Amino acid sequence: MGGNVRASVMGKTVAGGTSSVGFGFRSVVVQEVLPDLNVCNTMDVQTSEKIQVGLNKRGTDSWPQVGDQWVLNKSTAGHWMLAIKVTDTQPPTVTGNLDTLDADTVGLVNTLGDLGLIQPSLAHNGFGWQDPTSLLGTGWAIGAASGSVQPLRYRITAQKLELAGALHTTSTTPATTVFTLPAVPTNYRPATTQRADCVSNASGTASARFVEVTSTGLVSVQNVLTTSGTDVYFAVSVPRTLLP
Repeated sequence: MGGNVRASVMGKTVAGGTSSVGFGFRSVVVQEVLPDLNVCNTMDVQTSEKIQVGLNKRGTDSWPQVGDQWVLNKSTAGHWMLAIKVTDTQPPTVTGNLDTLDADTVGLVNTLGDLGLIQPSLAHNGFGWQDPTSLLGTGWAIGAASGSVQPLRYRITAQKLELAGALHTTSTTPATTVFTLPAVPTNYRPATTQRADCVSNASGTASARFVEVTSTGLVSVQNVLTTSGTDVYFAVSVPRTLLP
């Protein structure tokens, strides 16, 4: 796409081809949806050019509707395709599924996010926070032993892997591996071992510890706990650049 094409968000413009990955994109409004022909007709918000695109969307859970604003990008074959849907929030929020978005589209979302023009909201398989209860090793339970504290959850977004919340021991010999992050259908595992500070609480006595997350997904707390009913509070954040 030529450099004269621009995408507009919140009244600001970004020249096509100037993203960190150097590919073309267009900001359009859906004018007509023709499901029988498997296409929709759109109009470039900057140039008013009519662009017909197939209904082979990339990476969102919703199909285009008349009046929706979308960002298009080019397929490897050079065809314009639906990439991300833009909402009316300020700044606009874009949603998408990281398991179906290609690297170019994710690059565009991150670039516009870095510029403050949009608020990225991408996730794998459209999933949000995940409950690891079914993955726990012996001697561990989700939530605090007492009191109202956010139970441990994990998720992956366009920006980072996060583990946040509380769990507690139910044995004096809890398993060394608290739980194992899954690799399929979504890979939640970092490329290399990561460590982050955490705090344990045994009957009101707080102790500094650290959480270790390995490249095989093993999540453990160091040093090893030897009392039952001890809470551990996670606040782990691993940037996307450190994920596979």
